[in-house]
Amino acid sequence: MILKEIVIRNFKSHSNTRIKFEKGINLIAGRNGAGKSSILEAILVALYGIRPPMRKDDLLQVGTSEYTIDLRFEMNGRDYRIIRRSSGNSELQGEFYLEGDRKINEWVERNISPFHVFTGAVYVRQGEIEAIISDESGREKIIRKITRIEDYENAWKNLGQVIRELKGEMDKYMEILKQKEDAERRFKEKVQEIEKYKMEIGDCQEKLEKLRIEHKKVLEEKRVFDEFKREMEKLKEQVLRLEGEIKGMKQRLEVLQSQKEELEVKSMEIREKYEKMISLNEKARLYMELEKIHKEISNAHKELDNKIKSLEIEKERSLNELRKCEEEKRNLENLNKEISELKSKFENLRPKTQKWEQIKSKVERKAQIEKTLSEKGYSIEKIDQMFSVIQRARERDRGLKEAFSKVSMEKGSLLTEKRRLEEVIEKIRTVVGICPVCGRELTDAYRDELLRKFSMEMERLKNELLKVEEKERKLMEERKKVEELLGKQDVVLKYKQLADELRRISEDLRGFDVEKLKDASAEAERILSRIAFLEEAGKKSQKFAEKYEEALKKLKEIDNEILELKKQLRERVDERILNAGFGNIAELERALSELRSYYEDWMSLRSSEIELKEVEEKKKAVIAEIEKCESSLREQTKQYEKCVGEFKKLRERYDERRHLELEDLEKKISKEIAGLEERLQVLKNNLILLEKDRDYLQRQLEVIYESEKKAKAIENAIPELEKIREKFLSYRNKVAEAALKEVERYASEIFEEFTGGKYSGIKLKRVVEYGKERLRIFVLHHGAERETSFLSGGELIALGIAFRLALSMFESGGRIPLLILDEPTPFLDEERRRKLVEIMTDYLRRIPQVIVVSHDEELKDAADRVINVEYRGGVSVVEA
Repeated sequence: MILKEIVIRNFKSHSNTRIKFEKGINLIAGRNGAGKSSILEAILVALYGIRPPMRKDDLLQVGTSEYTIDLRFEMNGRDYRIIRRSSGNSELQGEFYLEGDRKINEWVERNISPFHVFTGAVYVRQGEIEAIISDESGREKIIRKITRIEDYENAWKNLGQVIRELKGEMDKYMEILKQKEDAERRFKEKVQEIEKYKMEIGDCQEKLEKLRIEHKKVLEEKRVFDEFKREMEKLKEQVLRLEGEIKGMKQRLEVLQSQKEELEVKSMEIREKYEKMISLNEKARLYMELEKIHKEISNAHKELDNKIKSLEIEKERSLNELRKCEEEKRNLENLNKEISELKSKFENLRPKTQKWEQIKSKVERKAQIEKTLSEKGYSIEKIDQMFSVIQRARERDRGLKEAFSKVSMEKGSLLTEKRRLEEVIEKIRTVVGICPVCGRELTDAYRDELLRKFSMEMERLKNELLKVEEKERKLMEERKKVEELLGKQDVVLKYKQLADELRRISEDLRGFDVEKLKDASAEAERILSRIAFLEEAGKKSQKFAEKYEEALKKLKEIDNEILELKKQLRERVDERILNAGFGNIAELERALSELRSYYEDWMSLRSSEIELKEVEEKKKAVIAEIEKCESSLREQTKQYEKCVGEFKKLRERYDERRHLELEDLEKKISKEIAGLEERLQVLKNNLILLEKDRDYLQRQLEVIYESEKKAKAIENAIPELEKIREKFLSYRNKVAEAALKEVERYASEIFEEFTGGKYSGIKLKRVVEYGKERLRIFVLHHGAERETSFLSGGELIALGIAFRLALSMFESGGRIPLLILDEPTPFLDEERRRKLVEIMTDYLRRIPQVIVVSHDEELKDAADRVINVEYRGGVSVVEA
C-alpha cells in the first residue's frame, strides 16, 4: 500500500489542506502545535473511521459542522480513493464503489489490514520508541499489545468472570426450585376449584333456558294486546285530527266568502276610474306630442350652447398660449446671453480642472487610508513601532529555536547520565561479591563509599537538570510571548503597507494646492451643470417661440366657428316651431300649460285598467278555492265517520285487565332472567380469574422445571469451563514465548545491522525484582550479555528503533510495506539524533514508503520529500 495524496477540510486545525506523498521517506516538519500529528490522525480516520477514544466533536474544526478527508492510495497495482465525511455519507472509489462508513470499514479491515495490525505494524505512535528504551512497564505494555498476548489474558479473565456469573445464575435457579412443591399444590387446588365453578354454571344455564321459554310465551300473548292498544290509539289520534281539520275548513270557507264580497265592491270602484281614463285619452295624446316638440327644441338649443361655450373656453386657452409664446421669446434672448457668459468663465477654469483630474484618485485614496487608520486608532509612527517590534520578535524566534536545540541536547545528555547512574546505584545496592563498576571486591565499606560518591553525583545531576528545566521553562514562557507577537504580524504587515502607501501619496501631492484645485473643479462642475440646465430651458423656450404664428391663426378660426354656431341655432329653432303650428316658442308653452291638468288626471287613472284585470282574476281564484274547500270538507267528513266506526269495533275486542296482568308477569320473568344472567356472568368472570391463576401457576411451574434443567446444565458446564480457562493460560504462555522469540530474532538482525556487527543481537529475559516479574532487554557483545546501560546514546536509539521495527515485522509477517513514525525524536541529544538520521538514510529507505512527523530540522537531510506545516491565522498551513 502506497499513500499518494490526502485532502483535509475542517478537521482539527486544518481548514483546507492538500498533501502529496511520494515513495521513499516523507518528512512532515514544523513546530509543536502546528498540526503535524493531526495529518496522521486524518489518515487513520480516513481508513478506519472514528475509533475510541476519538470523538467527532473533538475532530471538527471550531465553527464548522462537517469535516471531509479525501485519501488516495495505491494497492496491488490499483488506485483507490476514500472520501470520509463526519456525516457518515462516506465513499470508496476504485475497481468498485462502496457507500457508508460501515461497508468501507469492513472492506479496509478485510483488504488492507485489521485496525490493530495497522496500529501495531504501520503506525508508530509518539513516545513508543522512548518507552522501549527506558520504561520497562511501557515496553511490556507495547509488546503485549502488538503481539496480542493480552488477548489471551483478557480471554482468561473474561472466562473467569463468566464462570462466576454462571455460579451466580445457578444460585438463583436453586432459589426458584425451592418453590416447586408449593406451586404444584396450589396448581392442583385451582384445577379442582375450576371444575366446581363449571358445574354451577351448567345448573344456572339450565334454569335460565326454562325461564326464557316461559318469557317467550308471555311476550307473544302480550304482543297481541299491545297491537290492539296501538291501533286504538292511532284511530283516536286520527279522529281528533279530522275533527280539527273539519273545523279549520269551515272557518276557511267563511273567510273566502268574505273576500269574495270585498272583491266585488272593489271591482265596481275601479271600473268607474277606467271609463274616466278613456274619456281623457285624446287630450293626453296631444299634450305628449307638444311636450316632445318642446323637448327637442330645448335639446337642440342646449347642444349648440354647449358647443359655443366649449369654443369660448378653447379661445381663452389660445389667448393664454399666445401670451406665453411672447414671454418665451423674450426669455430665450436672456438665456442665450447668460450661457455665453458662463462658457467664458469655464474656459478660464479649464487648466485647474485638468490638474485636479490628475491628482483626484490619489487624494481620495489618501483620505480612505487616513480614515481606516483613524478608525483603528493607528498613526504612522505607531505602525512603524509595531513593525519594529515584529522584526525583533522574528529575530528572537530564530534565537529561541537555537536555544531550544541546545537545551534539548543538554537535557537529553543529563537524563541519559541520570538513568545510567540510577542503574549503577541499583546494581551496587543489590549485587554481591564483585563490584559491577570496577570489578573489585565489593565490601560493605566500599559499597557505602561508592553509594555516597554516586549519590553526590546524582544530586549534582539533579541540580543541573533542575537548572536546565528552569532554563527550558523560561525559554517556553519567552517563546509563548514571541508567538503571541508573531500571531499579530499579518495585521501589522497589512497596516505597514497602508502607512507606506500614505507616505508615497503625500510625497506625490507635495507640489499641489489641493484645496484650491478641488474648489476650482467644483466650480467648473457647477458652471457645466448650469449651462446644461440653461440650454435645456432654451430648447423649451425656442419651441414656444416657434408656435406663436400657429396660435394666432387658431384664435381667428375659433371666432369664425362661434359665429356660425349661433346662426345655426336661430334657424333650427324657428323652423321646428312653425311646423308645429305656432308662431313662436311662447305660444307653444301656453298650449302645454292648458293641457297639463288633463294629462296629469289621465296619468293618475292610467293604472286602473291593470288594477281591474287583477281584481277580476283574484275574484275567480277565490270562487275556485271556495268550491275546492267545500269538496274537501265533504271528503273529510266521510273519513271522520269511518274512523269513529272502526274505533268502536276495536274497543269491543280489547281486554284491558288481561293486558295489565301480562305486563306484570313479563316484568317478573324478565327480573328473574336478569338475576340469573348476572349470577351466570359473575360465575364466568370468577372462572376466567381462576383459569388465569391456573395458567399463571402453570407458567410458574414451567419456569421452575426450566430452571431445574438450567441448574443441572450449569452444574455440568462449570468444570468444563474451568478446564478451558486453564488451557487459555497455558496457550498464553506458549504464544508469549513464541512471540518474544520471533521479535527477538527480528530485533537481533536489525540491531546487528544498525551497529555494523559490533553487537551480535539482543536477548529478551524475564527477571524477578522485588517480587515483580519484568521484561528486560540485554545486548550480546562478544558473546556476553550486557544491560542497556552499557550502550551509548546513539546505540540506545538504534536499539529502540530496531526493537520497534521488529514488533512491526512480527505484526505484518516479516515485511513492512508502509511505516508511519509520529515524533520519534523528542528530547534526543545530538548523538541520538545523528544516529536516527543515519538509520533513516541507510535502513528505512528499504521500506517502500515512510512518513515521519518531527519538529527536528536535522531530519530534513535524510528525507526524500519535506512537507512543512505552520500554524498561521488560527489554521494549519502546509507548504511542500
